[in-house]
Amino acid sequence: MTSKPYLLLSSGGSASLIADEVGDRFERIVLPDLPDPAAWLRAEGSRVRIVFGTEVPAGLIDCLPCLEVIVVPGAGLDKIDVTRAREQGVRVLNAGDAHSDDVADHAVALTLAMVHRLNPLDQWIRRGEWRADASPPVRRALSSHCFGIVGLGHIGERIARKLAVFGGQIAWWGPREKASPWPYHADLEKLASWSSMLFGCHERRRHRPHRPPHHRGTGEFRYAGEYHPRQSNR
Repeated sequence: MTSKPYLLLSSGGSASLIADEVGDRFERIVLPDLPDPAAWLRAEGSRVRIVFGTEVPAGLIDCLPCLEVIVVPGAGLDKIDVTRAREQGVRVLNAGDAHSDDVADHAVALTLAMVHRLNPLDQWIRRGEWRADASPPVRRALSSHCFGIVGLGHIGERIARKLAVFGGQIAWWGPREKASPWPYHADLEKLASWSSMLFGCHERRRHRPHRPPHHRGTGEFRYAGEYHPRQSNR
């Protein structure tokens, strides 16, 4: 049996994110891969010094009396019981702003795909409709859209800056107004009605009093990431 302390991975998908050099100091254990995780925690939980993953509930923390650090490979802490960790003197570290540009790039890529209707166009070509001189699916320029940003934090601001180069109008909502290059809407539902595309970047758990409702108004939007094309307000 190894004498190294344990680094516990709370989810199997995180294993590829751990550098090989970590194995020189810690024995890596993937909790979901264990035949009986509960029995292993009872027998070996005191040797775990680090937990790496995106989901660390209070019950898991309670099974690890010598836990020192929880490392989250992302920005969100919504599935980490930070309160229990603090009570046990456990530090919680996350990736902070490290992935914000990547997330914003992905959001803009999806925007381009939706606005330019890349999937319908791909199907139009694959069906051979272009051979019959049929018209391709209609699409509109990005510059004709009104982009609403729900939450102008690290990710929301990056999305706005990347969208700005395409033209169009940008406005945002957040629990607190702050200085920004784009106009602020104090009413989320009015922002949704104004928008032809709405980006949800707000951490709802942290600001429960401002949790936006699902909305089906004149803009045909719902705060669940759905997009329903309509005419822009221009």
